[in-house]
Amino acid sequence: MAFFTVCLMAFLSSQQLIKAEAFLQSDPMTMTTSAILSQVSGQNPLVGIGTMPATCNDTCRINTLHRIFQLLTTSLTNAGFSTSQFGVLVGDYNECLNSMGNDCHAKAHCTNLLGGYKCTCWAGYRDANTNLKSGRSCQEVNECTSGTHHCDNNANCQNTIGGHTCTCKTGYTGDGTWCSDINECSSASICSGKAGSVCKNTDGSYLCECPTGYIQQTTGGVSSCVDRNECSDGSANCPSASTCANLPGSYKCDCPTGLYHSGATCADINECVGGNVCTAANTQCLNTQGSYSCGCTTGFV
Repeated sequence: MAFFTVCLMAFLSSQQLIKAEAFLQSDPMTMTTSAILSQVSGQNPLVGIGTMPATCNDTCRINTLHRIFQLLTTSLTNAGFSTSQFGVLVGDYNECLNSMGNDCHAKAHCTNLLGGYKCTCWAGYRDANTNLKSGRSCQEVNECTSGTHHCDNNANCQNTIGGHTCTCKTGYTGDGTWCSDINECSSASICSGKAGSVCKNTDGSYLCECPTGYIQQTTGGVSSCVDRNECSDGSANCPSASTCANLPGSYKCDCPTGLYHSGATCADINECVGGNVCTAANTQCLNTQGSYSCGCTTGFV
């Protein structure tokens, strides 16, 4: 046992050596430490190692840990132990068989390696402490807050254990990784609750708007669009000299007789242009503001 320990010291790191010594000096099949030590170092010394002192150095440096465990297994077999009793020693000790054999985090995968093992955080988890080896401090990644999710801008991201889900927001359709606007106005009855209204689609929603010249009015809990009286609510834009006349959905501006609506004013109509409105002989048309008169031509009274 002492000779084998010297070989291990030449091959293993200090951390591996501690684990190897602890394992070799205990029996996973419930045999006591003293029993296995007496069998190995007493009546039946290590065969294949103890008989090669001159080549121990070369063997430890050139061969892998797999070879060392094979030699130990051969020695134990020659000492009278069955392979099944020490099957865990054949080739390698699997530290991943139980949590006592490794220091992987509870949210990490343990992968057995020849002479050791590695720890890898589960999908959706990451190493929280970079000062520790990988897989020793695994923390859940919140993809929704870290910005590593794949949800559409119009979707809600819901964090889950080891992952996340994407669900399109109200007014959108899709699988969550892509979402497109729903055109609610494609349904003819969408605005049926507001008589006379017109549906206007918006991004993620819609509006039931009254047509131009109408306003919403609710009577007895029922909404409807009614004509807007622009003449009485002050929204009409008529010239000061004109008279506002309300129309269904609109209005008009009536200028006084002899004037016409010209932009923001009521302009005079020149009745004398475009034809002789004065039919009597030897008369001529004289235009006045908002009217006209017929007078005698020069030389006549």
